[in-house]
Amino acid sequence: MAKQNGGALFIRNIRKMKITGETSIVQSYAFGSGGGINYECNAFDVDTCLLELGAIHIENNTAKENGGGIYWPNTKPIFNNTFVQFNSAGLYGHNFASYPIQLVRL
Repeated sequence: MAKQNGGALFIRNIRKMKITGETSIVQSYAFGSGGGINYECNAFDVDTCLLELGAIHIENNTAKENGGGIYWPNTKPIFNNTFVQFNSAGLYGHNFASYPIQLVRL
C-alpha cells in the first residue's frame, strides 16, 4: 500500500528499464495514482525515458485517483504480452490512465 502514487512500483526518471518474465502485480493499493505501477519521467527526459513490460500480469489493483492498473502522465510504456485487467480507479482509468491525448466529438 502506497500513501501516494504507485501501489506496487513507483518508477521515476529511468533511462531504460525492462520488467520481463512471469511477473504479477496483484492486489496493490495507492491513495494517489497507479494502483499497480506509477511511471513518471521529467519533461526534460521524455525522449530518453523508457519502460518496457513483457509477460506481466497487472490485476486486481486499486488507485483512489487515476490508473488502477498503471498510470503514466507523459511517456507511454511499451507493452509486450502484458495483461492489465480487473483493476479499479476512483476517478478514471480503471486499467490504464494518462493525460488525454485526443478529443473525439460524440
